[in-house]
Amino acid sequence: MQEYCQWKKDFGARQSFHAAVSRANVYTIPLLGHIPCEDLTPQHCRSLLLYIEASVLRRAGGTSLTQVDPRTLDPEVRRKRRITANNTFTDLRAALNMAFGDGKIRSNAGWRNVKIFRRVNKARTDILTWVQAKRLVDLATSEFKRLILGALYTGCRLSELFQMRVGDIDANRAAIYVRPVKCYRGRTIALPDEGYEFFKALAEGHDNDSPLIRRNRGWPWTTGYVADNFKLLGEKVGLPKSFVFHCLRHTYASLLLRANTPPIVVARQLGHLNIETTLRMYAHVTDDFMDHEFRSRYKPGFLTAPDLFSSP
Repeated sequence: MQEYCQWKKDFGARQSFHAAVSRANVYTIPLLGHIPCEDLTPQHCRSLLLYIEASVLRRAGGTSLTQVDPRTLDPEVRRKRRITANNTFTDLRAALNMAFGDGKIRSNAGWRNVKIFRRVNKARTDILTWVQAKRLVDLATSEFKRLILGALYTGCRLSELFQMRVGDIDANRAAIYVRPVKCYRGRTIALPDEGYEFFKALAEGHDNDSPLIRRNRGWPWTTGYVADNFKLLGEKVGLPKSFVFHCLRHTYASLLLRANTPPIVVARQLGHLNIETTLRMYAHVTDDFMDHEFRSRYKPGFLTAPDLFSSP
């Protein structure tokens, strides 16, 4: 696990590295750290998944866990516990596969066929309509409006918006480079014409290393500042309390899909490795898209109205 986490630190994104270290220290090492890799069995791996599902923090933000009957948990809480379990086992499996590939473990039978929890990811429903998004932009302060527009034009995460630099604008493609945050791959995404002009205006008069989306007085953005101010803005617009800044990313994806953008294009814009992730996360929108695409292309014309009532 140490070697795997070091690899994540060297080649992965900071956020992904810290999450892997945290899950290893809280769950994997305390439960399985005493077991030699050669002695690991599928039962050990399944016990890790079940242990995490039944674990709750005794105090928010702490690491002290207590075990409960998972059947007594709120369904949404249990679903999130299962996601944590899946992510933890995914880290463990990646670490073991790395050691197996390096010849440090003779067999991968202990974890190769272990199944994770199924059907734990749900479709994203925390999204805005075009009208709601426009109202959010109109009611925002000038500096906050820049940040919100950046999210709605790109679908980027907040941390990705913070890292954007003037030099990341690609004038040849009317696109922008998104630096790696959650994964170790950066990506260049297309911008709408309006978005490209918006970013060009922000970049004017600044050197390439300057932040692209700046606060009014040049102060640095912080997640706490954004969260507090977005909450106040959401109350003014009438959004539910569960709607946070990250939901603008989901709004971006949903608006693209509702505009009949092919899901493979949406997946590229969001930085998803495969289209299945996009289809799964935005199923409520992609189903409508798929139905529309199907009916617009498949028009058999086998029957006419009189044929339905004629005698054989």
